[in-house]
Amino acid sequence: MDNLFFIVSQLFKPLFRIENIYVVLVLFIFISYLRRWQKILRISIVTSLVLAILLTFTAPIQFLVSNLENRHPQPSAKNLESAGGVIVLGGALQEGQIPFERNQTSINENGERLTTALQLLHTFPNLKLLYSTGSGQLLVNGSTEYAAAVKFFNEQKIEGNRIIFENTSRNTFENAKASFEKISPKSNSWILITSATHMNRSVKTFSEAGWSVIPYPVDYQTGTRINWTQISASKGTQLWNRWIMRLLLRCFTFSGFN
Repeated sequence: MDNLFFIVSQLFKPLFRIENIYVVLVLFIFISYLRRWQKILRISIVTSLVLAILLTFTAPIQFLVSNLENRHPQPSAKNLESAGGVIVLGGALQEGQIPFERNQTSINENGERLTTALQLLHTFPNLKLLYSTGSGQLLVNGSTEYAAAVKFFNEQKIEGNRIIFENTSRNTFENAKASFEKISPKSNSWILITSATHMNRSVKTFSEAGWSVIPYPVDYQTGTRINWTQISASKGTQLWNRWIMRLLLRCFTFSGFN
């Protein structure tokens, strides 16, 4: 079932990206015009206009994304002192052919997962770090994120005895399960670092796997207040894609895939 969930999620992800949905709508408009399907043409045009407004005027999606990001507050330093360690979920390092061919570590838009982890390692010398990732590629091509993570932490001169790699997981459910089997955590809670939009689902998944975690959300996409004057198709597309992906993952979870 885990393999089925992973394959289905990877195959269907591109279909639900907002820019691809918009392309499909434009194709519907073109085909409807040629075929003289007047009703479908009108519906497609109105839908594409509404979508264009939602993409450009970002206040509605800011509200939806901030609702996800505000589920868990940033922890205080006092709560972190007694932690058993730090868990960083994969997703911050680029994998594939380009970083492999260029032999460089490429950090993507989730890079705060890495910078925050490094900051905690420097602040709390007794903490160990567990980096949980395998590869998110359906067909592995070039470097995996696990290989990129090993290279990244070597480049940062982090002592090898402070880092544990879990390199078999492909999604959050497998992150939690495989990490628990590798660590067998005792009574102390572990700090869990992932993007704020991903944190609520991650906390639930790790708790179900037996973990006691301290959420440390990073990589915020919204501020503390809605920016009612923001007009940006690129930002709107980015926010909608994040929100839709979290919604889909939630649906898969409730359907029993995960």
